[in-house]
Amino acid sequence: MNTTTMTLGRTGGPFGAFTGRSWYDWLFAALVFAGGAFAFTRYAGAMDVYEKAILIGAVPAGIALGWFWGSLRTLMIAVAAATAQRLAEMPDVPTFTEAGLPFVYDSWFGLMTQAAVPRPIVQKINKDVTESLKSAETAAKLRSSRGMAQLRTLLKGESAK
Repeated sequence: MNTTTMTLGRTGGPFGAFTGRSWYDWLFAALVFAGGAFAFTRYAGAMDVYEKAILIGAVPAGIALGWFWGSLRTLMIAVAAATAQRLAEMPDVPTFTEAGLPFVYDSWFGLMTQAAVPRPIVQKINKDVTESLKSAETAAKLRSSRGMAQLRTLLKGESAK
């Protein structure tokens, strides 16, 4: 009878998960870490301790998923925008449709009022808001907004009234 011994998986002792990694693996880990660090620095002020713990735990979990499931790693790096057109802030990131997944999610915002408001007033508000949204200054303010932190502050202030 012939027998053979075969070692499955990565070798390298207790650090086997870290040995033999390619530059692509380490680039992926750096990108996930950078994304987590960016999210933490930008939104930590609006997070409670549990949300911070979830974000901190998500970073190594995301790296592990990407390292051990190669196709997911590629998908995570090439995160596609879910809009119909590429985002101006990320021109190199493809949309889901460009990546072969016919999915589009666009959000929209609207102003509403009572039907009794005179038409000229509605038209004036529409004109002013439209002009404001087209200005470079407004676009810059919208891009640089703090998002959740400002929303929580607004909601707390409004709730106290």
